[in-house]
Amino acid sequence: MCGAPCIKSCCGLPLQKAVFFIGLVELVITAIVTIANVVKYAQKIDTEGDECEGKDVCIGPIIKYCVFDGFFGVVCALLLIFGSKMRNRCLLISWILITAGCSIKYIVVVAMNDWTSLEDWVSISYLVFYSAVSLTVVSFMKETGAGNSEGAVHYSAPPPYKA
Repeated sequence: MCGAPCIKSCCGLPLQKAVFFIGLVELVITAIVTIANVVKYAQKIDTEGDECEGKDVCIGPIIKYCVFDGFFGVVCALLLIFGSKMRNRCLLISWILITAGCSIKYIVVVAMNDWTSLEDWVSISYLVFYSAVSLTVVSFMKETGAGNSEGAVHYSAPPPYKA
């Protein structure tokens, strides 16, 4: 992580505030999308849809959207929020790794499809958005690693007494 940050601010905000607000937006969007998906699938809890063919009761999609999308969305949002507030690079690196892992599905959709369905464009939008957010997060990590952390210097022992 050597060198200067790629960008110095995002939408006129300092990088620390930008990463914090991105985390808040991700948290709100995750909550809204998770609730919408649960309501959508709860109305069709019987056997409608591709995921539920041949099953009497189908709660798999609800579990998928609550656990996978909801849980990882909330975890990633909290990693950004607390990583920016505490200027903690480990939390931000964890966010990058989790987001990269979750992005594999979207990369496969973009690479394997012909970009005519809504899912293709959602995947493209997801990748473009998270690429821009990753650029902001990496720039913030470079800024915190460049000695601009405004933190305190801690000593393991008091300095020697001089008479």
